[in-house]
Amino acid sequence: MSDTPEIEELIKELLPSFDLQPAWIEELLDLVIQKYPSLDVHGSKEQLKRDIKKIIENAVSHDF
Repeated sequence: MSDTPEIEELIKELLPSFDLQPAWIEELLDLVIQKYPSLDVHGSKEQLKRDIKKIIENAVSHDF
């Protein structure tokens, strides 16, 4: 993604508006930027959804 620095900066600016832990954001950003830079590959969108679900489930279970 060519806009990665701008996207990361925008997300960091918006973080205080939401009750999300920065570690979650870092993991999600890593998925989108590093592991899934394009969703054009067959099956990548579904795999991205599974990975996001796993991150959220892990984060929620560790918060309780």
